Amino acid sequence: MSETEEVAGAAAPLRVTYTEPAEAEIADAYAWLQTFGFDVAEKWLSGLAITLEREAALLAAVSLRRALAPDAPMGREVFLLLYRTSGRRGSPWHIAYELIDEDGDSKADTLRVVRVRHAARRE
Repeated sequence: MSETEEVAGAAAPLRVTYTEPAEAEIADAYAWLQTFGFDVAEKWLSGLAITLEREAALLAAVSLRRALAPDAPMGREVFLLLYRTSGRRGSPWHIAYELIDEDGDSKADTLRVVRVRHAARRE
């Protein structure tokens, strides 16, 4: 049994959804990464999905708080997750997400990805 399966066994993982801007950023990043090769882009995309699935399972199982995104709008808790493409030296990507209670039971059930961008990108 993998670590993700063990964590997920404790509670149902949060559902992962994406905002339209996040989907557009992922599509742009994927297109850019394809300039380095199809395999590079596919590895990045599958790694991103795995990272988000693990985060959703972990957050469902334990009380964990990530750092707040520095550019989060006032009054909104947007958390920052660092995704590296290949270990500690890999190219870092920032994933900004928020936790949402979609069913109204006062407990977060959805991890909504707000932004995905390369750490070197400035705005």
